[in-house]
Amino acid sequence: MRSNRLLILFIFSVLFHCNIFAQLNLDPSTISLQVVDLKSGKIIMDRNSSQCATPASITKVISTATALELLGPDYTYKTTIEHDGTITDGVLHGNLYIRGGGDPTLGSYYLGNPGVIKQWARELRGMGIRAIQGDIIPDASCFDKEPIPIHWSWEDMGNYYAAGTFGLSIFDNSLRLTFKSGASGTTPQLVSVSPQIAGLHIDNQLTTLKIAADSGYIYGMPYDNKRIVLGGIPANRELYTLRGDIPNPPMLVAQRLDSALKEVGITVNGECKERFNSSNPRNTILIHESPKLREIIKLTNFRSNNLYAEHLFKSIALTKYGQASNAKAIEVIKQYWFSKGIDVSSLFLKDGSGLSPQNAFSAKTLNEILAYMYQKSPSKEVFIASLPRAGKEGTVAGFMAKTPLEGKVWMKSGSITGVQCYSGYILDNDKEYAFTIMVNNWVGARKDVRAQIRQWLLEAAGYN
Repeated sequence: MRSNRLLILFIFSVLFHCNIFAQLNLDPSTISLQVVDLKSGKIIMDRNSSQCATPASITKVISTATALELLGPDYTYKTTIEHDGTITDGVLHGNLYIRGGGDPTLGSYYLGNPGVIKQWARELRGMGIRAIQGDIIPDASCFDKEPIPIHWSWEDMGNYYAAGTFGLSIFDNSLRLTFKSGASGTTPQLVSVSPQIAGLHIDNQLTTLKIAADSGYIYGMPYDNKRIVLGGIPANRELYTLRGDIPNPPMLVAQRLDSALKEVGITVNGECKERFNSSNPRNTILIHESPKLREIIKLTNFRSNNLYAEHLFKSIALTKYGQASNAKAIEVIKQYWFSKGIDVSSLFLKDGSGLSPQNAFSAKTLNEILAYMYQKSPSKEVFIASLPRAGKEGTVAGFMAKTPLEGKVWMKSGSITGVQCYSGYILDNDKEYAFTIMVNNWVGARKDVRAQIRQWLLEAAGYN
């Protein structure tokens, strides 16, 4: 009897130490995992690989891969300055338009030129324009007027990482609110707002607390010039900045151009207006080009930039439709990968960045896309280079560090509440593997989930 009990205890101990489900109180249904040898097609590791899971930011792998395939690595976004009148003796008799092309880098602090609007004004002045007898009109019609995916959570809206996606965006669509905080329990003073936005109202309901990091959130909806700031920031800080979104980027572009024109001596007799007659013929007088797509997708994946990802996502729809929407983007993405022989029946997309908790797909589906990009895509090298190396770069700079796979795994990470995922390639000597690992709704610490995923990758690569 005693020997039976010892045997049971021994078996339990082995299972406990070898099984991630026991270690983290995970149900097997919360994991979708697959590692595949890209040379032989052999499955190296598999757990529920056909089952859907919430992917978080590894959704960006699909968005960036599809954008590369349909737009090409050297694609550039174009923003054009146009007019619908005539120019005589330095006077524009007509309206001036800024037609957006969906460029996420316009005025971006990452890849763009924050002074781009002033540059336009100088160039228009250099063309001999001295006066505009019309309005300044932003045209963001290449994207629909639903900048926020309907499946995003309310708690995210108004914050910088959930900024809206507009056909004409500027400054990363990001708003910076800087506060000066005093003693714990007091209301911090709003010191500055950048960029300055006409008519913007900030309802400051923050509290200073004895904390090291903030719990502050900025809430608001697109097109609405009111933002509510709730939560807490650390006490006794001379300056403390929270980041939110710009409510109406297209109108801000028009207002900034209006001011810049006047600064260089061009008079504007009209107003900044968003409504216009789309049938009026226009003449292009200035073209602004973005960096190449290869640079944009690299920043998207290295920094896990939601704004860039959502612009890429909608831009995919423009390859088929004259105006982009999330629904059209999803349609084009699924049609494209289906045409490549990939089963998209388990590909459920709600956005392009992975912020929506309602995104879902299987490890098998994403691995098939990774395999295609590695084996058949003309943009193979560009795509791989867009993924940061684990232990070295980007959002995975600390992952796999000081292991035999440091610098040998090109991967995208993904995490939101209750979700931890990694996807990419193991390229280690003669090993060429694609992998996707998704863990959802565990009980325990996130660091333990990451540790187990790290162990899985090491085991798959033969480092036991």
